[in-house]
Amino acid sequence: MTSDINQVIFARTVEGQRAALTSSPKLPADQQRLLLMLNGHTPLGDLLGLVPALDGELAVRGLVAAGLIEEVDATPAPERGELSL
Repeated sequence: MTSDINQVIFARTVEGQRAALTSSPKLPADQQRLLLMLNGHTPLGDLLGLVPALDGELAVRGLVAAGLIEEVDATPAPERGELSL
């Protein structure tokens, strides 16, 4: 995991998708809330800014350990040249 967890982007795994769709009673409320917020595009820090009371690092560790989320490679795509018509 990257040293600055707030810059990391996480996505749900297949199991994470299932857990999000079924509102898994096995997950603590903070992990369930974060699982629903993770979209594979938004850095964790931006999402945690929406729910300041959430202990994001603890919730992330639990979700990763359960195999419900994974870190996404956030390498930006190369820029495309302008289209000429």
